Amino acid sequence: MLAENAGESVVIQEEAAEPANEGTAEAPVEPPAPPAQPVQPTAEAPSESPAPATGAAPMAQEEPTDPPPPPPEEEPTIVHRQSQEQLAILEEMTLALEGLANVDDAFRALMADHGLTPERLAAALVLNQSAYAAVAARRQADAMASAASAAQRNAYRQCRTAVVALRKVARTVIRDEAGRIAVGLDEPLPTTLLAFAAATAESLDAAETEPYATLLATVGYDAERIASLQALLAAYNLLATQHRAALKAAERATAARDGAVDEVRVALVQLRAEVYALLRRYPFLSTPTGF
Repeated sequence: MLAENAGESVVIQEEAAEPANEGTAEAPVEPPAPPAQPVQPTAEAPSESPAPATGAAPMAQEEPTDPPPPPPEEEPTIVHRQSQEQLAILEEMTLALEGLANVDDAFRALMADHGLTPERLAAALVLNQSAYAAVAARRQADAMASAASAAQRNAYRQCRTAVVALRKVARTVIRDEAGRIAVGLDEPLPTTLLAFAAATAESLDAAETEPYATLLATVGYDAERIASLQALLAAYNLLATQHRAALKAAERATAARDGAVDEVRVALVQLRAEVYALLRRYPFLSTPTGF
């Protein structure tokens, strides 16, 4: 039955599909609608949020903003070894002397009567040149002190490293308390430079005596090696002495520079006072450069 009905259904469809206008006046017959195909189940798409019922446009999502720019980098602080204020004083004196050397005739005619004599200007020039020389000398003294400090640090590091190694090895063979006290193994090495040198000298002198010399020789610290350590300590002491002398020389050079610049400062104040007084008395004069 099902098969027959299905065949009849096919025949009907084929007949209906043929055109109906065979010379008759009858209106064409509309073909029947094709049978509905079964709908395959499909996965549902995720439902979107319904639009607002009010008819207003949905709010746009905010776009991510750019991160704030990094803060500006601070310029490194420059530490000058030479006072910039002192150099400015010397430069001002240089400009003032150049200006007084190139004044017009009207100004020059009145200079001697107001204390601005050639001898005074020459003396101010000597002061300024001496101050510049003192600045240069102090820079050289500072450089020598820096070099002596570096040499001392290097010698101290080498000497201390060698002494620490000796102490560690010596403790393996000098085990009694009296021996450790004699060789200076019972206390830590001093941290100050002078105290370190003194304590090391005492330990090395004790290491040359018996029975410690024999014990240390068994672990590689014979008389020759102890002597090399003493030479290393002597070199350190020499460099430390030179370093202290260089520091003292730098202090003296600094004091000399400061005194020379102060003399220029006073002379500059005096020259300016004379020039400004002259300009107030004679307003028609031209102000020299540097004032």
